[in-house]
Amino acid sequence: MREQHGLELRWRDDTDAALEHLHFGTALNAAFGASTRYIFANACSATLYALGMATDMTGLGLADTVVVAGTDAATGSGFGTPERVQNDIPEALRTRGC
Repeated sequence: MREQHGLELRWRDDTDAALEHLHFGTALNAAFGASTRYIFANACSATLYALGMATDMTGLGLADTVVVAGTDAATGSGFGTPERVQNDIPEALRTRGC
């Protein structure tokens, strides 16, 4: 979902957000001067995968320092989608005789 929330706010609130500032890599470059970035998105295990990869990279001497960050965001449109597709809520639950 990476930049989806930022884009949604830009569309909804008609803000003047620069698209190049919506990517996490831009923030990493600004904060740490990162030369190499790997971004894993749209998987519940993405942060754990990144942590394992960072462990491998430092253990193998491929990197001295690795920054691993994980986040999850729920957008308004994503949060509201189930309400649009949900079946009618039953009035009662009954057991069925055999």
